[in-house]
Amino acid sequence: MAELFLWTKKDPARTKLSGYRIAGIMKPITACRQFQKPLEQQSSFTSMVFKEFDWTDESEELTFLNCQFRNITFRDSHFIDCHFIKCEFDTCAFDRANLLDCEFDKCKFYNGEQEVGCSFKFAAFPGTVFRHSDISLCNFSRANLYRVEMENCQGPGVDCSYTTSAQTVGPSVMLNNARLRDCNFSYADFTGAYLGEAELSGSRFSHAVLSNVNLESAVLRDCDLQGLDAEGVTIAGADLRGALISGLDVRQIDMTGVRINDYQQQTLLEEIGIVVD
Repeated sequence: MAELFLWTKKDPARTKLSGYRIAGIMKPITACRQFQKPLEQQSSFTSMVFKEFDWTDESEELTFLNCQFRNITFRDSHFIDCHFIKCEFDTCAFDRANLLDCEFDKCKFYNGEQEVGCSFKFAAFPGTVFRHSDISLCNFSRANLYRVEMENCQGPGVDCSYTTSAQTVGPSVMLNNARLRDCNFSYADFTGAYLGEAELSGSRFSHAVLSNVNLESAVLRDCDLQGLDAEGVTIAGADLRGALISGLDVRQIDMTGVRINDYQQQTLLEEIGIVVD
């Protein structure tokens, strides 16, 4: 990817900020103040590199295409209606960030060489969408996943422990809404997560840790649930039709009201030693 950075002179003919070389040296944006003037001129940025600083400002209605973010701290930051397309986030921290109605399409949050993902601990994602993105080994621990949507994402080894898809309204009303569809969450950690009524269809949870997870009334159609560590999991009322469920022990799991296909009955019975002819 070509590294293009901050303008040092204004060119009214340009519609997108891209930058240029000075004496053959590329200058990355390394401080918020360097980004202030471009923000005053436009809201769409292409092929820029942001490196090693704290992103503290509120960002609204911005678009980033093919940009790189390296060691950026987004802690406690606010993003509203921002769009990131084919961007790379290398060792970035979004802890306690609020991402409202944002879009991440074909983005990468995983450094394959260092085998480390980004951190989203305690973050919130109301109305935010992740599509075709790589969140492998990212840390979403204790994040609020209410109204988040993840579709066709790669997330092996992701830490989603103690996350929740619920939002409390008033003293007693709790709303549930999260969509994590057609994603790869193999070997992920969902310990203690609350995903009641979540839409999880087509996702792969093979060998994931689902200890004490609440999946009550969740939609798990066509999911891969093989090889789970699922002690204390709650799936009452869940839709498991079409899911791969070998390894689930019905003697240890409350399956009241669970929906399954006819052929899945044999799989569940065989797991507890009953032979069906």
